[in-house]
Amino acid sequence: GFSADSACCFCGGGVLCADEPTSWKDSRGANCKEYEVRGWCNRSGYGPNWKTNWGIFPLGTGGVDALAACCTCNGGRPLQQPQPQVHLVDDAETCLKIWPGRARFGAPPWQARAIDHCRLLS
Repeated sequence: GFSADSACCFCGGGVLCADEPTSWKDSRGANCKEYEVRGWCNRSGYGPNWKTNWGIFPLGTGGVDALAACCTCNGGRPLQQPQPQVHLVDDAETCLKIWPGRARFGAPPWQARAIDHCRLLS
């Protein structure tokens, strides 16, 4: 039930982001919205409408360019940190396949009873 614009990072979605600095403009006065609308950049960097003879993006507010400042250009600041996902592994064979030679299967130290778990060795 999601459109590409809201789910696909390359299409401009998928990540909640804020331009940083918030009122960023380049040395010519163009802001992040203008870079987006004019197709000068996208989530993979330089966009199809940025001409190579223009050179690199000019620096702007805060001494950074659009690639660092604008969400549209894959810069900016994330508003949300992704949550780590925990996958429970309840058998030794699977544990050792996930991290061959680097995993141990056994009871976690915080439990008195022997409920096995898989963990990566440091």
